[in-house]
Amino acid sequence: MAGKASRVEKLKEEGNSLFAKKDYRAAIVKYNEAINLDDRNPVLYANRAACRIGLKQYLDAASDASTATEIDPTYAKAWARLATARDGLKEPIESVHAWQKAIDNLPKDGLTEAEKKQKRQYEVSLAEARRAETHFKDKNKPFDHHKVFPVDTQTNKFPWQVADAMIPQLQQAGNYRSSAWTIAWANLQLEEANKVIMSHSALGAIQSLTNAITTDMRVFRLHHVNWFKELAVQMYMEARARNATQWIHASPEKIKKEALERLEANGWNDVRPALSCVVRSLIAYGFLDGGARHNFRSESQYIGRAIEIIKWGRKEWADIDREDRGAIFVETFLRGVQTLHMESLIKLHASESEPARKAETLEELHAEAEELIKSVESDTLPPYESDPPITIGHYDYPRGQGYAMKGYYYNEKSKVTRDKTEKAECYRKSAFLYLDAAGMFPEDDERNAYYLEVALENMMKAATPVTFILSTMEKLRTAIPKMLPLWAMSTLAMEGRDRDIAKTLEWERHFRRQLAEGRLSEEYAASYMDRECPYTPSAFKVDMDFS
Repeated sequence: MAGKASRVEKLKEEGNSLFAKKDYRAAIVKYNEAINLDDRNPVLYANRAACRIGLKQYLDAASDASTATEIDPTYAKAWARLATARDGLKEPIESVHAWQKAIDNLPKDGLTEAEKKQKRQYEVSLAEARRAETHFKDKNKPFDHHKVFPVDTQTNKFPWQVADAMIPQLQQAGNYRSSAWTIAWANLQLEEANKVIMSHSALGAIQSLTNAITTDMRVFRLHHVNWFKELAVQMYMEARARNATQWIHASPEKIKKEALERLEANGWNDVRPALSCVVRSLIAYGFLDGGARHNFRSESQYIGRAIEIIKWGRKEWADIDREDRGAIFVETFLRGVQTLHMESLIKLHASESEPARKAETLEELHAEAEELIKSVESDTLPPYESDPPITIGHYDYPRGQGYAMKGYYYNEKSKVTRDKTEKAECYRKSAFLYLDAAGMFPEDDERNAYYLEVALENMMKAATPVTFILSTMEKLRTAIPKMLPLWAMSTLAMEGRDRDIAKTLEWERHFRRQLAEGRLSEEYAASYMDRECPYTPSAFKVDMDFS
């Protein structure tokens, strides 16, 4: 026993030394080893939480710090780490509580100078958290849902409304590869979720909600200003009913350990609904936090935790039937969650100001895109007529988004290199990845047209032959009338989709005029970044001013 204790102490000291050098990942390895030997030592969890805070892994840090406070409720430093993690997740209500607990658990009398300094720091942080809490409550009372997702039930022109009317025509025509199928099915799931939430008594809302957003996230919108509060009540009610409340904020390690114990003790009928509840709650919370509060770090970490649990369960119970282990462990569901996660990563990358973190997020995005593409391309595509929403929503969409994220990756890489040849190659790769992405969506999906437009932007930065640019522009022109009936009033349209497309297509007029006048050959590699371009930037400006 003494040998084990000394080993734990040695590992802790090694971890502390690495932490002092800001080698947080190596320190975590040491604390992991120590926790494996002594999982009731609050200091180990608090120290690992500090490392994770240093890596901005705030959700995992919060779980570690929370575990430390459960083991020792009087551990002030653990409460402070929990508060810091909640600050990082932009959860001021929880942060205020944790900072107050940190202060309350400091000695009341005879404080050392170090403890006095610590108390002052905690009090300053508590005051900041209270200001953030006030701002948070003011911002969300009443909640302006029109600033999050557009809602107007009277227009009958939103995609899910148009799609619903299109389905009978598509069935009659035998067209099972239309984006109407996915948005209509996702809308049915969302409406079912809202129906259950409004009943204040039934279960299944979280399942329907996550089915909707993992199939086509564009369907989501708020029905009334109190929806978030009612969803929070629903989530708590479902967690209680599934005996999963203790897992909602627990670490993945705890969830995995206890799931195996409950499975052995109580069987699948106990574990399956509990795991489904916690995984789907993590997805929903992350998605909504990102959409409503633009809290992209929180969004990526909550959804990332759900993915970790799903992947673990798929491996742990690889030979168990779907009916036993549950739908959350099916590969098609995982793809939907990973697609959401990629969306959160691209937003996090765009908002990140620290270069190292920005680069790290971009690499994570690229790795997930590669994984998602491999998942789909190594699978057998089911016939579209067998289940159009699933085939399109969980095969075509994830694959298309995977290629688009790789296109984004190379576009961003072009911004950090000064080498002209390397920059042009990044643009070229980006252009053709976006072109591939466009072709993976149904012709009437807005992303088919939108990614063609983004591909064209990159082509013209990569010195692409004019003939190829013009042929791609023709594809874009053909895509527009197929897209508009269904997607005229999407969120992407409201963010300027059609303006961007129109601006890019104006180049077609320019190029064709140059060709007709003999000032440009069909083989010319057009690039508005090319200093050798036979016409000056000022000439471009004049020629492109069609307003």
